[in-house]
Amino acid sequence: MTEFPQYSDGELHHHPPAPTAATVRAHVEKIVTSPGFQQSLRMKDFLCFVIEEVLAGRGERVKEYTVAQEVFQKDETFDPKTSSIVRVEASRLRSKLKQYYECEGQADPIRLEIPKGSYVPVVRMLAAEPRRDAQALPAPPSDCVQRRITAILSADVVGYSRLMGVDEAGTHGALRAHLGELIVPMIAEHNGRVVRLMGDGILVDLASAIDAVECGAAIQEGMALRNAEVPDDRQITFRIGITLGDVIIDGDDIYGECVNVAARLQELAEPGGVYISGTVFEQVDGKVGVNFVDWGNQQIKNIAKLVRVYRAKLLDNSSTAQRRPLFDMQGGKDVPVTGGCLCGEVRYEITKPCIENNFCHCRICQKFSGAPVVAMSTYPVDAIRFTKGEPKYYKSSPFVERGFCANCGSSLTYRPLTPSVTPNWADWIVIHTASLDNPEPNAPAWHLGVESQMPWVDIHHAPTRVRCQDAPDIVEAWAAFNLPVP
Repeated sequence: MTEFPQYSDGELHHHPPAPTAATVRAHVEKIVTSPGFQQSLRMKDFLCFVIEEVLAGRGERVKEYTVAQEVFQKDETFDPKTSSIVRVEASRLRSKLKQYYECEGQADPIRLEIPKGSYVPVVRMLAAEPRRDAQALPAPPSDCVQRRITAILSADVVGYSRLMGVDEAGTHGALRAHLGELIVPMIAEHNGRVVRLMGDGILVDLASAIDAVECGAAIQEGMALRNAEVPDDRQITFRIGITLGDVIIDGDDIYGECVNVAARLQELAEPGGVYISGTVFEQVDGKVGVNFVDWGNQQIKNIAKLVRVYRAKLLDNSSTAQRRPLFDMQGGKDVPVTGGCLCGEVRYEITKPCIENNFCHCRICQKFSGAPVVAMSTYPVDAIRFTKGEPKYYKSSPFVERGFCANCGSSLTYRPLTPSVTPNWADWIVIHTASLDNPEPNAPAWHLGVESQMPWVDIHHAPTRVRCQDAPDIVEAWAAFNLPVP
């Protein structure tokens, strides 16, 4: 394990003991839970990432490009020459650490620094005896802390660094126009206020959960209209996360775990989408003109408890480039999507848009396909027409049958039995994505069955991951037969 460098000065022992990994982690936890860090999820993630990389002996990975990808979710197109986000956030992190040690951390036995010109942290172990000039700050009177319940909306721009790299001035101008002409007026219309603008993101405080959901839906639907005539590679698209919870009020700013939850929900959302927490769903169910898909309990980064997540079903929650295809282009003409088995004995065509795409790691899919994970595309049941041959079917559970080619064995379909076990298990059919002639556009948006995910399969695409026992539709179907989810 890589050791942190040690330094000597007037505050140190001549030979201070090197801090253990547990000591460093405990110290970092104290820092990131201090009031000064509660306002910035990114700074917390930044600090935790660089510390864990060094503790794991991967200090050489702590570079600007790696930090951009791992902490700020930038893609492989990120260019440090055109985006200063890591350098700016590193400067803010250094300032916050300095403020921490001047206030709450005066008497701490450890000093943690991010040296200028580097992102690799340095830990200094102070002498055992406290500094003579260090005085612990008195705890603030309890009546100084103002709290209230509020709805939090967090939004950010998808692929912001790529857009800025393509056209910095144009992207900046377009974003300002969207904010001034649509987003900020929509926030005000729904009894909200902008707490922070963060370059490619915005944090909003709204009076109620209903206001927040209606505002989020209106923003996404408005952005879809504004993007309608914009080339795909120039579109500004937002992801939105919404939760409801207790916050600390500090002037015009707000702090609290629910601020972090909203930011994490936003990261889970697909481009153009709105994700809400279970606490919000309980307040808005049946009260707003939006339906929701239950995505079950999610383990969210840096949040101890599981968070129930729901996806808003908007009229149009994706850009043209991200919509699932109905037609392929061949020779300049639109033709239906097609696919079939390996040997060609079974062929099909699809004449309606895809409902959703996902990975599945469950043991039944693994056994049926002989693969550690499968990609699946769901369509309306009447969208599929077999143009040559028919699959042979195997009843893999009391309520589902799976189709395959009897000649070559290719996995083809997954469909509910008739009559359906519950209303949710009807009117759809799953096609194994790899059996499509052109599967590339059908990118999976989430993972199912992660309780059976192989430890040596590490797919970074699609952050949302659900266990079968946390998927309500699956639990309900097995329960109808008095069986547990396998």
